[in-house]
Amino acid sequence: MDRPHSRSSALDTATAAQQRAPAGLGRPSAGSRIIGRDVEKAAIDQLISAVRDGVSGTLVLIGEPGIGKTELLHYAAVSAGGFHVATAVGVESESRLGFAGLHQLLLPYLDRVDELPEPQQEALTTAFGLRAGDPPDRFLIGLAALTLLNGVAAAGPVLCVVDDGQWLDRESLEAVAFVCRRLQMDGIGVLLALRGEPDPAVGLGAFHTLRIGGLPDVDAGRLVASRLAGRRLDPRVGQRIVADTGGNPLALSEVVDGLSADQLAGRMPLPAGLPLGSRLESLFLSRIRDLPTATRSLLLLISIAPTNDPAAVWRAAAAWQLTPSDADAAVAAEILTDGPEPVFRHPLIRTAVYSRATPAARRRAHAAMAEATDPDRDGDRRAWHLAEAAVGPDDDVAAELEAAADSGRQRGGWTAAAALLLRAASLSSDPGARAARLFASAQAQLRAGDLQAARLRLLESRPDLRSPLLRAEAARAEAFLLFASGRLATVPVLLLEAASTAAPLSPSTAREILFEALVTGIIGHHEQRDWTVVGIARTALDALGGVTAQLSVTETLMAALATRHAAGHEQAAPLLRAALLALCTAELPSHTNLSWAIPGSFAAAELWDDVHRKRLLQKLIADERRRGDLGSLHNSLRRYTRCDIAEGDLATAELRHAEASDISVAIGMPDYGFALRSELLAWQGREAELRAVAADVLGASGPARTAPRTATWCATP
Repeated sequence: MDRPHSRSSALDTATAAQQRAPAGLGRPSAGSRIIGRDVEKAAIDQLISAVRDGVSGTLVLIGEPGIGKTELLHYAAVSAGGFHVATAVGVESESRLGFAGLHQLLLPYLDRVDELPEPQQEALTTAFGLRAGDPPDRFLIGLAALTLLNGVAAAGPVLCVVDDGQWLDRESLEAVAFVCRRLQMDGIGVLLALRGEPDPAVGLGAFHTLRIGGLPDVDAGRLVASRLAGRRLDPRVGQRIVADTGGNPLALSEVVDGLSADQLAGRMPLPAGLPLGSRLESLFLSRIRDLPTATRSLLLLISIAPTNDPAAVWRAAAAWQLTPSDADAAVAAEILTDGPEPVFRHPLIRTAVYSRATPAARRRAHAAMAEATDPDRDGDRRAWHLAEAAVGPDDDVAAELEAAADSGRQRGGWTAAAALLLRAASLSSDPGARAARLFASAQAQLRAGDLQAARLRLLESRPDLRSPLLRAEAARAEAFLLFASGRLATVPVLLLEAASTAAPLSPSTAREILFEALVTGIIGHHEQRDWTVVGIARTALDALGGVTAQLSVTETLMAALATRHAAGHEQAAPLLRAALLALCTAELPSHTNLSWAIPGSFAAAELWDDVHRKRLLQKLIADERRRGDLGSLHNSLRRYTRCDIAEGDLATAELRHAEASDISVAIGMPDYGFALRSELLAWQGREAELRAVAADVLGASGPARTAPRTATWCATP
């Protein structure tokens, strides 16, 4: 049953316009209709019907360029009568700009942002650069998006349509995946189209997925016949066209439209290679080459412009003395759609225009777009255009990219910040500056959870890091990478060496690193080789011996834990109590690579103090959500799960553990929750699932081997 609409008539009018021509998706080809695709249309119809009835769902379409994904998205948007249709289109040049895709999708509803709870409102507006603030929690941004869409769905069903999702920035994809995982009875549908398999780390592969291949021969023949326009077709020519295009609908249409009557009738030979893949791009380009020079220049500007800011195109075009009338020839050639905004008829044309332009032409276009982009409103986009316009090293542009990266970090866009810093490094003329920016990119990748990219950037940066303090920080980052991958044996040694390097320049930094060495040593005590926990504890106490000022929270906790392992529980107990109280009451720094939940839980466990353990974990979880520190948050959630289990609240423990596992996947961390999962299953009496987890642990070669106690539990009959 349809739910009543309560929004204004202005919104209803806008929604109707969206249904006729979804923003950003362009329009279907002139006179086109979908031939065949009964399975795909049935899946879309089922999704829309469910959403109309107040249920929610997600459908992912995967297929090569031209296979018909965009036409199916149009079919969905037009079929969704009475829906609010939100759209986003991925653009390759925007894929490094954090939250650009999510901003596209939610732009029609940002007038409702004041209705969000304050933490969600702050997270979303900070992510979109609408206000300054601490880097927001990516999960809180996803929750804000979900709440915003739920508010719209209260007035009528919602369909979110994303085309060319492979070009969406990583942060936006993660937010969309977050929303999809939490849709229930919301009246919200999400439809995504991708050219290839989704990144496993994002998690889109868990949703209903249709892999779209070429049309069957019968449907392909019908499509060919529909494009003949009165021309005669030799059956053998038709078979050749279908076979050589693999049934790709766009290739079929373009081939038939491009062949002469004599070629179709078999009186003249066909071209040597019929369009498919890159040849299909070449066919589009052959049409573009015949267009006036001014029109081709306009197309290049459109190919790099944001899809939701047509004014930027016309500002750049005006600087080149181009006008809207220069688009007319492209519309006539079916390169652009006929409408008030410049939109490519098919996403593949955008790719073809940009990828086949000369490097000089692309640089000139990026320079024009940089000039047309507001540095205050879109500083990161302007910086990226400047970078793409640069020829060789350019320290001024590198500095602007670095500033844009800092802005991106403040919005929680760690992947985007890493990309901007990497490009800044490539434009740096000084090897030391280049290395420092590479290292900063590695640190951003660490925060984004891309451990492989972080490791590569770190290796590239280390030879030219001039500052001993930076070299110590690089060693510290390397140790964290090893720690994150479960290779604990060498981590304390690396950290001890890093602390020794940092000590002459920054004793406080050296003590922070020693603290990390002590905690990782306690965690990995069963892998002691050229080090012992007692030895690290004594080194830490020696470093604290010369501190005359009041100890920081880090130093207080280090003194307590070091005393426990070097001198015993009785001497350490008063220090442990003071440290635990400080953790619960003081503002904690966020610069450590370790979650405070780990050493804080050590202190609470030594004192058997469950009250302060819960108080600390509640504080940490709230703070880590606010800062977007997902690497720490999943640790805090797991330790709070143990509190839930101890209190017998197994339902809450299940939910908290699931969120921690979600975060591990989202940030690319190994999922160390197998121990907690096995314990939870045991308390729930789910024997079959417990035995399955136990078998996985005993057969694993990674995380389980760093937790022999867990392996022992799992081996118990």
